Order: sequence, then C-alpha cells, then structure tokens
Amino acid sequence: MFLSIAKNKNENQLITNRELIKEEIILNFKGDITSQPSKYSIQIGKNEHLDVPERKMGTPDYYWAFLNHSCAPNTYIKNKRLIALTDIPAGTELTFNYNTTEYDMATPFTCNCQDQNCLKEIKGYKYLTNSEKEAIKNYTASYLKAFISQ
Repeated sequence: MFLSIAKNKNENQLITNRELIKEEIILNFKGDITSQPSKYSIQIGKNEHLDVPERKMGTPDYYWAFLNHSCAPNTYIKNKRLIALTDIPAGTELTFNYNTTEYDMATPFTCNCQDQNCLKEIKGYKYLTNSEKEAIKNYTASYLKAFISQ
C-alpha cells in the first residue's frame, strides 16, 4: 500500500509514500451509505453520505477517513474516487476541499491551511459566496450544483 497515516500535532494525516501523477486515481471510496453526515463521512449524493463502518477506522480500505481539508488541495473527489489534482511528491499529505463535496457539514471548523485564499470557516457549500463557488466549480460535485437551481 502506498498510503499511510501519520500523526502531526493533534491530527492524523493521509500521506502518499510514492509520487503521484496529475489525474491519477489514488483510491476508490467504499463504506456504509447513510442519510446523515458525520464527522468522518463524505457526501456522495444529495442525501447520501459514505461513512466508515464500525470498527473499520484506520484499516487500509478506509484510509480516506483521514483526508484533511485544504483551501488549496492537491486532490479532488469524483465518482467516489480520489484523484490527484497535481503531481504530488512522495511524503506529501493528501488533502481535498471539503466544500466540493459537503453541502452542510456535520462538524464545521476553523481552517488552518494558511493558504493566501483560505476561507477560514469551513461549513459546507451551502455557506459559500457565489465567487467562492465559482472558484471551485471545476471540482464541485454535481449534486451540489443541483442545489443552486432549486
């Protein structure tokens, strides 16, 4: 397995142990489908969330639960797949922008990514301004775009 979990300060991080190439599929998501979000779930449809089954947290098939947010991510999610947004060197933490998959987060938080365009408060797509939505439109899940037309 070319992915590992590392502890940094108070958080776990998903790390790649080999170089990844832009647009490379890194992993396929699997888990339990629920109708409610949790701290570790990833939204996969308008009312669908993928969550880690009980007692599976930390096992290689569910390493995706350790993906942290970044306002300047190096991966994105499409069709239940984690895809490299850029070339990623070995030893790098994998991150994605939670606002591209989550409409209204179960556990909002203050972002610490320190990017110059950091949004500070991460609450979900629902809370973004139109210009913030525009900035991530190429990587925004289609079910989130459907919320706009309602």
